[in-house]
Amino acid sequence: MVGAIATRRLLYWLAAMVALLIVGTSIGLMWADTSDVAGAFAGVTNIVSAVGIVLILIALAMKRRRRRASRLGKSGCAELDALRPRGCSRSRGRHRRPSTIRGVPEPPSDLSHVSSSGDVHMVDVGAKTAVRRRAVARGRVRMAPATTRALSDLPKGDALVTAKLAGIMAAKRTSELIPLCHQLALTHVDVELAVGESSVEIEASAETTAQTGVEMEALVAVSVAALTVYDMAKAIDKAMVIDEVALVEKTKEPA
Repeated sequence: MVGAIATRRLLYWLAAMVALLIVGTSIGLMWADTSDVAGAFAGVTNIVSAVGIVLILIALAMKRRRRRASRLGKSGCAELDALRPRGCSRSRGRHRRPSTIRGVPEPPSDLSHVSSSGDVHMVDVGAKTAVRRRAVARGRVRMAPATTRALSDLPKGDALVTAKLAGIMAAKRTSELIPLCHQLALTHVDVELAVGESSVEIEASAETTAQTGVEMEALVAVSVAALTVYDMAKAIDKAMVIDEVALVEKTKEPA
């Protein structure tokens, strides 16, 4: 900042000196004898020389500022390197955004659906032993108290009954919605909806005997049931919110 101010002041002084030189030379030419060709030529030469000197000084000042900016950029990147695990790198003269953000953990490197090269794939569970598995998920739809009282008598019909059926149907088709999920033969799916003062609490459970778990089926059942409640009641309440969808239980035991 100080260097930029000093450079700007120097340019102002040089511009003022050149202006005085030009004005003085012009006045000298006006008082000179018009037949004095040599004097007129000397005056014009002085003006051209003054302008050339100013342009050279401006170019040198701009070059100095570019070098200073380059040094500051390198030092700033070095400071980021000291603060972050991977730091920042330069590409084509620009800073590249750090690959990680401070405070946000990196994703685990042992994801079963991601290969070492970064490609996604469906996990092979053929070598696993089939065991009895169960998962439970919950979610909530927040709404106005007046909406909860009208859920059984909406323009589209009974929202609770429709949402229960939608959740069960969705659980059975999870592999068609989530790309890398295995197609499972579900032995049981249940969806329960409890109406509160200003919300509908949803709980879904799914069971199977297979080589992989059924947590995605339970989560899909809750999500689709919540979306169905929203769809059924959106005509009278457009401020509903779906939240707290989470897996709350996952168990397995020998078949």
